[in-house]
Amino acid sequence: MTFIILLKKSQKNLILTTTNEISEEEMFPEIVKTLMEIQIDSTSESTQFNFNFGDFVRLCLEVPIQQSNLEYIKNQIDDTINLLNNSCLSKESFFSFYQIKIVGNLYKELLDNIGEIKAEHKGQKINSDALINIKSLSNIKFILLKLRLLEGLTNKGKSNFGYLMNPVLHMPEINQLLLQLNDLFVEKIIIL
Repeated sequence: MTFIILLKKSQKNLILTTTNEISEEEMFPEIVKTLMEIQIDSTSESTQFNFNFGDFVRLCLEVPIQQSNLEYIKNQIDDTINLLNNSCLSKESFFSFYQIKIVGNLYKELLDNIGEIKAEHKGQKINSDALINIKSLSNIKFILLKLRLLEGLTNKGKSNFGYLMNPVLHMPEINQLLLQLNDLFVEKIIIL
């Protein structure tokens, strides 16, 4: 949707500018499409959607780090989780889809610490190396590193999350691994 804005600079001069107001659905079509497919499948007993958690994590790393973006995607993930909680899917499909909660939790952590990010750094993508290198972003840096680790683990080769392991068994293991890595990062910072 494009709006035309007229600004009066003086009585004689008018400045004509345009602004593009894009909805979040238009900004993140692949994320929205993925979550919509999961929601559709959650209403049936069998799944038709070939979900790849690694691709979903990769898409979520492309999001600019702004509060409105993070809140929108987190809310969409939460809505999807609520539908999954009331679904009749098989355990395998349920746990495959339920992995999105990991991203939702990491987005919540980002939102809890969004105040650390200065205005000049907002708008950079979550996977930006520049954000990782900012020393004042200690809490945000750990969350960004966890997201990168998750992306690296889930996009290893062409296989889906868990390298074709049973997601029911693998999901708690990855959560535990992320928690252990977070503890190591915290210990490293304390030592430095």
